[in-house]
Amino acid sequence: DDQPTLYRAVLAHMETRMDDSGAWKTIPPVEVEDAALAPCKEIILTGNDIDVEQFPWLRVNPADAGRYINMGNVIMQDAELGKNVGTYRCQVKGKTKIGLNPEPGQHGWRLLMAMKHRGDASAPCAIALGAEPIIFSVSSTKMTGFQEDEIALAGGLRGKPVEVVRCETNDILVPAHAEMIIEGTIPLDERENEGPYGEMYGYLGPEKPNNFFINITAITHRRNPWFVNSFTGITADMPKGPQTAGEFKRYKRLIPNLVAIYSLRGASGVVALSIDKRFPGEGMAAGQSVAANTALNKVVIVVDKDIDILNPLALLHAIGARWQPGTASLMIPQTQMMMPDPSRPTTGLSSKFVIDATR
Repeated sequence: DDQPTLYRAVLAHMETRMDDSGAWKTIPPVEVEDAALAPCKEIILTGNDIDVEQFPWLRVNPADAGRYINMGNVIMQDAELGKNVGTYRCQVKGKTKIGLNPEPGQHGWRLLMAMKHRGDASAPCAIALGAEPIIFSVSSTKMTGFQEDEIALAGGLRGKPVEVVRCETNDILVPAHAEMIIEGTIPLDERENEGPYGEMYGYLGPEKPNNFFINITAITHRRNPWFVNSFTGITADMPKGPQTAGEFKRYKRLIPNLVAIYSLRGASGVVALSIDKRFPGEGMAAGQSVAANTALNKVVIVVDKDIDILNPLALLHAIGARWQPGTASLMIPQTQMMMPDPSRPTTGLSSKFVIDATR
């Protein structure tokens, strides 16, 4: 019942999955010996039997463009260019067609554009639905570099290899114990409009012109599959424990007196860190190091080690009692910000703010 204690224990355990340099340990996946016994292949639908619309996908927000598959792990792999497993929303467009939204700059987008530049007409892909949470965690967070294997990282995190099985209509290896696999091809010379869609900040995002889409070639699933949906913008849907553990290890090299770091649940863009402060200026220096991250960190709050950063009220108390806006604040007028913050006047750019609420 003590969730903060459990969360800290998870972070400590995740740190054992890294080497001394802070890099994640990996364990390559293993292919199951008998594909017919893979749970995700209990039912196989091909040809005229394919109808993705028959499954209970939801239109989460009234203004969404349609029903969406929003908790899948989209898998792309290429012998020359490498592999990507990412969580990209998929708009249901017809019995055999779904949209695909890898944002420009994301690993999946870069892989597809590299294939297009090479002259490929299409890219094979597969979407794993209902895979175990650790696979969704590595799929939905930036824990690997470009062209690195998220499935091997998932194996390292769980301490044993992920069992995989080959797709029916391409050679992509997918988690054998997933609830469902959607196989398909992504045309690289054709695009369609996609969205709008309610984003993670709780606001409706714009329609995306000329976005990717997938032509479905097969659907395989368990006999009675479970369907997982994210109420995007309403619920916190990303299990970020592994990512937080990795960030702590990385920032610890920059901030030796770092005690803890945490992205506040339900407050996208706000991150808090506690430090063991010894000298003046250490709080602001730590805050600037974290603000330099191009992802979510728009507002950075730095507090002393006696403040529980998992407790929002404790953070607000520190701001109220220990922070002086005139002398312990830093406004960064413009820098990179890659997340879909609806307040940004320019895509990819944002101002940022550091609050030094240390004594």
